[in-house]
Amino acid sequence: SPNANCYRCPVGLHREDCEVACARFVDRVYEQSTERQLAAVIVEPVQGVGGAIVHPPEFLSHLREFCDRTGALLIFDEILTGVGRTGTMWAFEQSGVVPDVVLAGKGLACGYPISVIASRREILDSLPFGQPGAGASTFASGNLACALGAATLALLEDGTILQDSRRVGATMLTALRELQDRHPIVGDVRGQGMLLAIELVQDRASKQPIDRAIGRELLVALARRGVLTAGGGHILRITPPLVIGETLASRGIELLDDALSQIEREHGL
Repeated sequence: SPNANCYRCPVGLHREDCEVACARFVDRVYEQSTERQLAAVIVEPVQGVGGAIVHPPEFLSHLREFCDRTGALLIFDEILTGVGRTGTMWAFEQSGVVPDVVLAGKGLACGYPISVIASRREILDSLPFGQPGAGASTFASGNLACALGAATLALLEDGTILQDSRRVGATMLTALRELQDRHPIVGDVRGQGMLLAIELVQDRASKQPIDRAIGRELLVALARRGVLTAGGGHILRITPPLVIGETLASRGIELLDDALSQIEREHGL
């Protein structure tokens, strides 16, 4: 199924009247390209590495309905989006759609290698996963990883960090949209919580992405100003720590503003 990217609609429609047509591609693939014996649908509730693409709630709702109808499990990959990254403990909370299985990791232990599979008891106990040893792993149940995971969850338990990350994330998103008004190179601004992105284009009308080389130049320009970001192509992902304050976040946006001006000036964009 194509991605529910409203900036680059895979079916050429507009968000106001599309009725999330892209979601129905799942039905088409199921009907035409499978034997109708589907184990699961796996999706990030907010696509991370693909560019912080926030799926419309209706997209995830359709996947839930589809899985209920076909007997497939709905698995949310929250390895990047979970543990507060999008402003709530789990990104799916903001959609109102509850999955059957959640995959977690990364932020769960503040950078220490860890992964978790979470689900209802009846799913975890079902065969073949529920057989003795079937869910075992050489690296499972490491004491240090579990201790760090428990400590991270304890930090987030009272909701203060999550609340602050939502507030600062919203401030950053507003500031990035103001940058979009000043910089023609910025085609789209999007994100949720502390998972943000800007999409860089040569021309807003055609949405032609900038050359990857220019994207790399922007990364270097930011690094020289003391700002580390992820990207390297036409999408710049901005994923600050959940504990960042407004002052430091605003300074980062100012430095991004300066770096964008440099790139536009040097390349005539």
